[in-house]
Amino acid sequence: MESENTKYVLDFVIPTGKMGATGSLGATGQVGPTGPTGPTALEDMIYVQYKDATASETFTIDTSTILPNNSPLYSISGKEIVINEVGNYEYTICGNIGENAYIGMQVIKQNGTAVNLLGVESKEKMILYSKTGLLRIDSKQNLRVLCILNQANTKVESMTIMVKRLPF
Repeated sequence: MESENTKYVLDFVIPTGKMGATGSLGATGQVGPTGPTGPTALEDMIYVQYKDATASETFTIDTSTILPNNSPLYSISGKEIVINEVGNYEYTICGNIGENAYIGMQVIKQNGTAVNLLGVESKEKMILYSKTGLLRIDSKQNLRVLCILNQANTKVESMTIMVKRLPF
């Protein structure tokens, strides 16, 4: 059978008939190693509702919810959300912004410098606003939301922010 060009004829009959009885079950193999845990959609989060603003100021936190309840990832310090751990975060901020009002969100670094993340201004009428963005937090940092009212009798209402830590 060393030649590749040799042809062979196999002459046998495959028996047909009823299937025989099932044989006994073989031994169970060894348990393999545990695989890596897949990513989850959410780790920890904080949801903050702010008091309505009728003057230019840093928004005052009305209520906050941190999930899970025992999470060390977030805390509140005065009017700011404290993010205690390095990581990637997603935020969503929304609310009703009155005419000639400006909303800004800032990250306050440990050295006290403020970095503006976003700003939105309503020039003509009340607008419903929502924005989602991503943050890379390199050290413990604070978040604050600012309100600047450029006209009397205007206000910002129903401002909320939700910050979620991403699993990557």
